[in-house]
Amino acid sequence: MLQYRLPPYVFVGFLQDNCIWLDTRKDRFRGTNRSECQCLSTLIDGWPLDGNNDALGERSPEKLREVAESLARQGLLTKDFKRSKAVVKPCLQLPARSLSRESTGPTSVSRLHSLRFGFALLLTFGTFKLGSLRFALATLERRKAAHGRRLAASASDTNSLIEVFMRLRTASYTAKGKCLFDSLTLWHFLAASGIVVTFVIGISEAPFSAHSWVQQGNTVLNDDIEHVKGFEPVVVI
Repeated sequence: MLQYRLPPYVFVGFLQDNCIWLDTRKDRFRGTNRSECQCLSTLIDGWPLDGNNDALGERSPEKLREVAESLARQGLLTKDFKRSKAVVKPCLQLPARSLSRESTGPTSVSRLHSLRFGFALLLTFGTFKLGSLRFALATLERRKAAHGRRLAASASDTNSLIEVFMRLRTASYTAKGKCLFDSLTLWHFLAASGIVVTFVIGISEAPFSAHSWVQQGNTVLNDDIEHVKGFEPVVVI
């Protein structure tokens, strides 16, 4: 019988050897051994089924509930089915090209571009740096819903705006070691220009690492395609 769901602020990703929990309220990851969690589909709404039936037989219902209760005490699971969500694997187009490695030549930066960049920078700083990842992601979701359905921007329009963003970013901050901050800022900058793209947080193991980037369809906008292919998406907005 299903007894648990994810709180709105928790995301879970599945790697070969581990389940990775992202608690955006506390801005932290927690790893759980995959063998420990592979049978939780009997308790957690949406938890993927594991083909190893023997593993299920090795664990009593009491043992499974003990694992789930441990996760619940850490705030990673909840029994509140009204203010929660099922486990859903993020849907993201497989990256096929990288826009950040392409150039359209000299691009002029207008006053409007600078204002939109400043707005994006302040919004990211206020929601993420002064708030939390939970607040920052909720802001993305609200802005995306407010935009509604828009016609996709042409590749040339997006490329030109990326060129502008890169020039303004160079004068404001370095993206090195700040992939999350950079991706949030780029998302808000493009949204202010009427282009709604996809924000991604991915994870990888051996050793564990996390990374963030922005995509438009199958095009990576602010990173190298070969780099992001090494990460399993855990958050897609």
